[in-house]
Amino acid sequence: AHRAAGPASPVAPYLAALPATFSTPLFFSPAAVRAVQYAPLVAQIDKRARWVAAFARQHLADLGRDGRPDPFNGVTVDAGGLAWALSAVTSRAFRLGGPGSAPALVPVIDMCNHEGGSPGAKVVPGPGGSVTLVAARALAASAPVTISYGDALPNDDLLGDYGFMPDFGSAALNPADCVKFRLDAGLLTASAALAGVEVEEGSPAPWRLAAAAGAGVAAAFTAGGGAGV
Repeated sequence: AHRAAGPASPVAPYLAALPATFSTPLFFSPAAVRAVQYAPLVAQIDKRARWVAAFARQHLADLGRDGRPDPFNGVTVDAGGLAWALSAVTSRAFRLGGPGSAPALVPVIDMCNHEGGSPGAKVVPGPGGSVTLVAARALAASAPVTISYGDALPNDDLLGDYGFMPDFGSAALNPADCVKFRLDAGLLTASAALAGVEVEEGSPAPWRLAAAAGAGVAAAFTAGGGAGV
């Protein structure tokens, strides 16, 4: 609604400073999505794209018609506009009260780029909803002020929410990165055969079940089962 209001909005200067488009996967071409070649992230991209399309079709297409209220004052908001708003929030909002708190946009501070490990500054919530950006080290004049978007974020979260991944040409790769894959009985049997490990007939040995349970993949040893890792 504020974007539709244009210069009349009290937050117009902030909105004008936001990017006209984002590099998040919501704006990837179909060929670019296929080029990701990582099934968990492709599934997340597809899920978000389907949600945006469905929400725009079910809730935005008929605004202002048949007496329905229109918070955008006649300005058409389509799936592209919704994708822009969603990307603006996922790439800039802070959960100041912790992981379970509601996200909040913090103008100016949200212009800081991400630096893992030892960023130049940190975001400190204060009383009454106030927020302070505090230097974490000596900052040279004109040097960029960086913050951490989250030290525990793997690369697929950084790409999915923020539209970037760490520079693979640098020595400082993301220590929180991980790979997700699905274990099933067929994959485990094939892996054992490749490694030259004998696989017993019938039910797995108790020690195998105990080891699988400890790793959280016991379901992979059941008929038709599978477990995400």
